[in-house]
Amino acid sequence: MVVTGGSRGIGARIGAAFAAEGAQVTLCARGEGQLAATAGEIGARHVTADLTKTSGLPKLVEQLEALGPVDVLVNNAGIGLPRAFEDLTAEQLQALFTLNALVPAELSRLLIPSMRQRGTGRLVFISSLSAQVALPGLTAYSATKAAVSQLAEGLRRDLTGSGVGVTTAELGPIRTDLYAEIEEYPPCVNAFNRLIRLGFLRMLEPEDVAGAVVRACRADRARVVLPRRGRTQVAAAHLPQWLANRMLRG
Repeated sequence: MVVTGGSRGIGARIGAAFAAEGAQVTLCARGEGQLAATAGEIGARHVTADLTKTSGLPKLVEQLEALGPVDVLVNNAGIGLPRAFEDLTAEQLQALFTLNALVPAELSRLLIPSMRQRGTGRLVFISSLSAQVALPGLTAYSATKAAVSQLAEGLRRDLTGSGVGVTTAELGPIRTDLYAEIEEYPPCVNAFNRLIRLGFLRMLEPEDVAGAVVRACRADRARVVLPRRGRTQVAAAHLPQWLANRMLRG
C-alpha cells in the first residue's frame, strides 16, 4: 500500500498504523531526508517524488507498481496556505489545486485499471470538513477539498461491483504542521477556536485519524468523519448524492 505525503503528520501516522497491521507500506513524499527517516522508523519502503510535477506521475506509478501491486492508495499529500484569497500568488494557487485535487485524481486514474484487473483494491482520500464549510483564510483550500470529496463520491459509484473500494476521510482540525500554519493567520485560527469553544469541533491527534482510517479500510467503510460531532454536517452535505444514488439504483 502507498501513502502520499508520508514523511510526517497524519501521512506518517497512517503509514505506521498500516505497518503495525502487517501491511507492506511505501511512503511517498518530496523530501528525501525526512521521508527516509520516517520509513526507517516504521519499517516501510519509500519513493521520493515531487507530486506537483504531474508529468512525472505515470513514471512514479510504474516505480510503485514495480515494488508490488498497489492494493491501497492513501491520497494524503496536501497543503493549506491559510491567508486571504487575494493574497495568494498565481503560483501558490496553482500548487494548491494541483497537489490537493489534481494529484489524487491522476494517481487514482492511473492505478484503477490494475486494481480493476485484480478485482481488489482501495482508494482512500484524505479530505476535510472544510469541504462543506469554508472558514476565513481557507477559501482555496476548501475548494480543493470539496473537489476531493466529490471525486470520491463519483468514483464510489463508478467502481461499484469492481472489487475496488473508496473511503473518504472528512476531518476537522488536526495537530500537525498544517494547523501550525493556521495559527499564524489570526482570522482563521480565531474561527477554529470559536468553533472548538462552542463544541462544534475538537482538536484531533494524528494517531486518532490513522487508527480510524485503518479500521475503515478493514471494515470496507465508505466514510470516516472526525470528530464524530461533524457527522450531521457531512450527512446534510451528502444528502443530494444519497438521494440520487437511490433514484439511480438498479
